[in-house]
Amino acid sequence: IPIDDSGAPIKNNKGDTTGIVLIFRDVTKRRRREKKLHLLSFSVQQAIEGIAVCDMDGNFLFANNSFAGMFGYNQEELIGKNISIFHTPAQMPSVEAYYRQVKEKGFFKGEIWHLRRGGAVFPGLMHNSLLKDEDKPIGMTITLIDITRQKQNSQKLKHYSEKLEAVNEELEAFTYTAAHDLKEPLRAIEIFSQFILEDYSAKFDNKAKDYFNRIIANTERMTKLIESLLAISRISKEYIPYTMVNSKKLVENAVKRLEAIITQKKTKINIPDKLPVILCNTKFEEVFYNVIYNAVKYNDNPEPVVEVGVLDERQQTNDEEFVVFYVRDNGIGIKKEYFERIFNIFERLHEHEAYGGGTGAGLAIVKKIIGEHKGKIWVESEQEKGSTFFFTIPG
Repeated sequence: IPIDDSGAPIKNNKGDTTGIVLIFRDVTKRRRREKKLHLLSFSVQQAIEGIAVCDMDGNFLFANNSFAGMFGYNQEELIGKNISIFHTPAQMPSVEAYYRQVKEKGFFKGEIWHLRRGGAVFPGLMHNSLLKDEDKPIGMTITLIDITRQKQNSQKLKHYSEKLEAVNEELEAFTYTAAHDLKEPLRAIEIFSQFILEDYSAKFDNKAKDYFNRIIANTERMTKLIESLLAISRISKEYIPYTMVNSKKLVENAVKRLEAIITQKKTKINIPDKLPVILCNTKFEEVFYNVIYNAVKYNDNPEPVVEVGVLDERQQTNDEEFVVFYVRDNGIGIKKEYFERIFNIFERLHEHEAYGGGTGAGLAIVKKIIGEHKGKIWVESEQEKGSTFFFTIPG
């Protein structure tokens, strides 16, 4: 136990020492407080952030190494100096307004440009708090972070983002133009192949006829691929305003458009009585159309069922709430290794003619539309047990 002791002699009237008084004090609590203060002082001194204390007039009473070093000073040099040395005369009206806010409201947090020793400037994220002693303001604490590197990285990221956006725009424009220009020659190949096959059929053997039929089939397939490319390109090119829409109406419209294949496959479609109102444009109907279409198409179950719904719990991302829709089926399912690939353009997991053919662009279109609405899409599935596609939209 740490003890603080002191003593004093006891004397009689003649001045002779007759005894001694000893006083022992348990200073355990005091030592603990001193240790905590030492640790606090050490932590403040070693902190990466700049930390300082000034009086109510802005004169420095304390500054740690990081704070002083940001400005090109040592700690002792800053004591007694005023905050005005860190700002240009043009900045001072704004700086004085910040410090008035600290005195009136008790705090300030914001981004301020500061002046280093030698004249260089740097951006700093500053947090000021009012210091009080028995409710009487006695000074201010300052915490400062040099955000020069963050600013530089942000500028680089912005530059690369703008560059990437420009490249994407050029690529989309090229894709649209190239796809559009390819349609006519392909159509000509198909038509002339049909003419030759019809007009000169008697002169061809079966092998020649087979070659022409293959040419026609492949030009038809190529035309469908081009149409898919154009459809994806149009998603970005066309601006359609956003409005509040009852999502149940979008689902019902999609199901109505799919009436033929739903009837053919004898599929039961389950839609809840109520679905949320969402902010979207008319493109979002294509999301429900393509996902429900796939759920019906890739289903070999004797009693195919497709369920459309919304999760009770919303997703929270960056302080924004998202509605989570789902489309569930009892169809063929998807292997886990294909969960990401199925959203790539022209990605098909089956032979071209299996399950009625197709280009493999549907889910790529869906992903692009959902991305345009700041949402995301993913799948959960097990082979032969069906799939559930989830997709989100702010709501």
